Amino acid sequence: MWFRKKPASVDIRYPGLPQTLDGHAALAAVEKQISDQVCIRAIPLFTELADLLRHQANRPLLIRESAEARELAALSTGATLTGLRSTLITDRLTGLLETLHAMAGGRQSCVINLTARALPRQADSLHGGHDEYHAVAGALTPGLCAQDLYRTSHAIQQVLVPEPELINEFLGKPADSIDCPTPSQIVLFGEQRRRIPVLLDRDHPAGLGAVQDQESYFRALAAQRPFFYDHLGPLLDSARREFAYLTGRTYDPVTGYQADDADYLILAQGAIVEELLAAVQILRAAGVRAGVIKLSQLRPFPGASVTQLLQGKKALTILERTDQPLAEDGPLLCEVRAALDKALENGRATGQPLPYPAYPGFRQVSDRPALYSGIYGIGSDLPDCADLLAVYRNMQNGARARKSFYVGQLFGQPDRRFPHLQTLQQKLQHDYPELERLAIGGDPGQTSASAGTSAAIHFLSSQRGVFAVNTLAQALAEVRQMQVRTYPQSGLEQTLQPTVITLVCAQPDATLSGKPTTHDLVAAMPACRARGSQSPGMQRSPE
Repeated sequence: MWFRKKPASVDIRYPGLPQTLDGHAALAAVEKQISDQVCIRAIPLFTELADLLRHQANRPLLIRESAEARELAALSTGATLTGLRSTLITDRLTGLLETLHAMAGGRQSCVINLTARALPRQADSLHGGHDEYHAVAGALTPGLCAQDLYRTSHAIQQVLVPEPELINEFLGKPADSIDCPTPSQIVLFGEQRRRIPVLLDRDHPAGLGAVQDQESYFRALAAQRPFFYDHLGPLLDSARREFAYLTGRTYDPVTGYQADDADYLILAQGAIVEELLAAVQILRAAGVRAGVIKLSQLRPFPGASVTQLLQGKKALTILERTDQPLAEDGPLLCEVRAALDKALENGRATGQPLPYPAYPGFRQVSDRPALYSGIYGIGSDLPDCADLLAVYRNMQNGARARKSFYVGQLFGQPDRRFPHLQTLQQKLQHDYPELERLAIGGDPGQTSASAGTSAAIHFLSSQRGVFAVNTLAQALAEVRQMQVRTYPQSGLEQTLQPTVITLVCAQPDATLSGKPTTHDLVAAMPACRARGSQSPGMQRSPE
């Protein structure tokens, strides 16, 4: 809603079917119309999704479940090689990396839907992270579509589901004959090919998976760039233009909110962007020219578009949900630095053509913003509005600003309940005096309210709580025609500490952005009250 602009044409053939769904249900609503086979990791996280696909599909759909990533990859590869449209749904890519590179090298058109979970490190995690999303970035000829665990996958919001007629016109059938879009494909298939090529065909065999000598291997590897990868960007742009023409909805690889006149920007991807919108509204009301850049496509990286948005800005913070402590920078910051360097090279060029024709030329030092790096929410919930406001304020500190930091109050609490913990904290602060500069957190007393009515509902079982609150939200949307949004803290733990699920509802013309920290209503199961669970923001702010 915030970042999507409609083209000038008002003749929209497929406006979409409004529905109120969580991320997994939206995925099922689309894949049941598109795929011939769906491979799902057999874990509790996807039980409900598998049931939706199994019981709601109105066409033949082969559903394969396995807990082993390698088995899922083999099943998906087999379906793709025989000309079927295959989708793989998982929360882990461990065990898939080798197969993904092989699928890319073999031009296999599988789509992977990743519910992004944090990688196991010092312990396993039940919450989200973008570690594996970045780990496979080099193998993306198969498409990878990611959503944040819980905050997107289990959160209810209004969406537009594509009509069956749109899917038939836009995607077609796997067996359709289409014109080959590139010269290299014409060499391989002729002027026309099957939409999903059948590569495992005894009548027309293709050489796949053989062992090549050192000279042939390197030549074939290098040939993939001009003959296949370099075509990917223009093909994606063409598909987006066609989708916008049919639906009136554009999905650009990078978009800005209040970015045109902003001095201070944050670039991020995923569910945190919604929280950033609420922070920007607060800062704009206070006279601070703040903005957001949303990155929707990682590969091919839209460096030219990013540099155009950044030219002349004072500062940019890149927020990432992954941590690589021994690397020079995080993966997104590396990409942004490289893009800005290309714009600087263009600015220093004295003749034509420019080294990087698609990029602008930064001719002055002030054209390039100061860069900051923030790491947030790995294996935990997203930062709240107060923490994000602190990130924006950090950029305004100039030479005193922290260049790299974690988001949140992580390395100390002002009031410890037990004396020995207070003593330990004081010792660590003495031995590691830079600890306080490693994290940026907001004022715990700063609150944010919703544009509608918000309720914080406490449950002992998060899984049952998510189901109950989401059902209530869908009823409010369908019966009362209200705007609704849910914010689950988790979704799997059934025996751990009580969790809180936030429900926000508002009138249809309202715009909901960000999880509120104050609520109009607080409800708790009796067992939660007995265990003393408390909600932050039990009272409404006095505005």
